[in-house]
Amino acid sequence: MEKRVQILDLDFLDYFTPTRPYPFHADFDNKYRFPRKLINANGPSSLKQFSSSMRPCEVVGFQFLKALQLKSVTITDEGVHHFLSHCPLLERLVVHGSYRLHQLRVSGTSLALKHLEICMCDELKSIEVCDTNLVSFSYYGDEISLLLQNVPLLVDVFIYEHSIKLVFMDCILPQLSGFFPQLQVLRLEILQLLVELDHYDFPELTNLKHLEISVSLHPNDSLLVLTPLIEASPCLERFVLLLETSNFGKRREKE
Repeated sequence: MEKRVQILDLDFLDYFTPTRPYPFHADFDNKYRFPRKLINANGPSSLKQFSSSMRPCEVVGFQFLKALQLKSVTITDEGVHHFLSHCPLLERLVVHGSYRLHQLRVSGTSLALKHLEICMCDELKSIEVCDTNLVSFSYYGDEISLLLQNVPLLVDVFIYEHSIKLVFMDCILPQLSGFFPQLQVLRLEILQLLVELDHYDFPELTNLKHLEISVSLHPNDSLLVLTPLIEASPCLERFVLLLETSNFGKRREKE
């Protein structure tokens, strides 16, 4: 860090699926904790608090970071806020498997952040992204409260439904529908299709070029329920469908 490193990647996950860079049977119980010398000497070694006198981001060079990836690393809401506040060049933030995240808020037009990825943070209840220049947003996990507001540059969204408790169309798409006209890439991974989607009035995805849908098919499911979403994308150039069934595993189809 004293050499003004721009990319810091701390990856302590022990297992990944072969088809996607997301944990499947990862051990989230044993978390890496930041060294005490970088945080408040009297506090927990988990970036929960920084000593104002130490100003560690300035001492060890965090202010030069452009990309920060934390996988199986303990970090709190306050820790994320501290990095965002003290790393003026930070453009990419990835957090996987932190059980200390609860209510993540990313806000401020002064932030350089363009890419945000949150994955398998089991205690997370809400994500709020407001008044930023975010370009891409990825979320992998259980049902949460998601607020995206005044993010005019957002063009790439990836949502992975981890819990079958989530009624996907009812909970997620309404929260994203306000951004449909500006999206260029939309990637969705869902565990269960709803039987009917024709009662949804999809805003037209006038700029969507790439649509990717991964879905687990059940005996009574029909892919025809995806038709309204495809018909709402008049400029679609690439459609990728990844299917998973009990009969033939996974298959990728492109049109």
